[in-house]
Amino acid sequence: MRIDSALAPDFKPGTLIEAGGVVTFFPFRPGLNAIKLTELDQKPAPEPLALERGAVRAGIHRYNLCGYEANFDRCATTVLFEAKLPLKLFRELKLEPGMRLRLTGICELELDNAFGIARFTKVFTLTLRAAQDLVVLERPPYWNKGRLLGLLSVTGGAGLLFAALSWMLRRKVAEQSAIIERQTTTRATLDERQRIARDLHDTLEQELSSVAILLDTTSQQCAKVEVRLKRDPLTVRELEVLHLIVEGLINKEIGGRLGITEGTFKLHVAKVLAKVGAQDRTRAAILAVERGIVKL
Repeated sequence: MRIDSALAPDFKPGTLIEAGGVVTFFPFRPGLNAIKLTELDQKPAPEPLALERGAVRAGIHRYNLCGYEANFDRCATTVLFEAKLPLKLFRELKLEPGMRLRLTGICELELDNAFGIARFTKVFTLTLRAAQDLVVLERPPYWNKGRLLGLLSVTGGAGLLFAALSWMLRRKVAEQSAIIERQTTTRATLDERQRIARDLHDTLEQELSSVAILLDTTSQQCAKVEVRLKRDPLTVRELEVLHLIVEGLINKEIGGRLGITEGTFKLHVAKVLAKVGAQDRTRAAILAVERGIVKL
């Protein structure tokens, strides 16, 4: 029986009460609009009845305390029954699709016709009284279809991103390598050109000096050389320097052969030029050959 009342007594489950009021009629069972509720005794809470689909369809469980096991689904396309509980409790429970639940509540039936004829039911509703009326029997596996698809999407995206970054990095390395190779080739070419220019300069200097020697040799200068050498003769080191100058060696080669620094070599050259009375190395070489100081 269903009892409706505007009163709000705080009865515990299992309380035996006496109700007085006006009788009403509902499909399947009679009802009562109570205007007086009296507590008679406190008994153990009733055990829920096992809810069977056939019994529900016949309407014998209307307003009974029933238990039912079902799978939770937020987006079900076919509604078999509904479970009602306060929104605050629903949020606290944090239900997930695929959970296996045991529900305990008051069974209410919905008729399959608009005339209130209690013949067959269409669907039923379980009204849960508290959070304890919902028990999670089994949780869905963590790696469900959605999570697997998400993982595959993230992994695939990370793989594509890594491949793109690798391709960009290889391209950048190839570009930098090409730039470095071009710079190295250009620098080597410039160094080689400078070396050739220096060698050509030394060669031209020697050739022009030889021409100047042929045009500017006189016996008077040779006599002056003899006079100077008698007054201040060349040392052994100065003779070695003069001999190497006559051979046409450049400064670096002469310094390497004698094992002296460039500064020391220049000092010896200056003394040789002063003693033989020459203005440059070419003139000194010519005078040394003509006067027999150095023999070729």
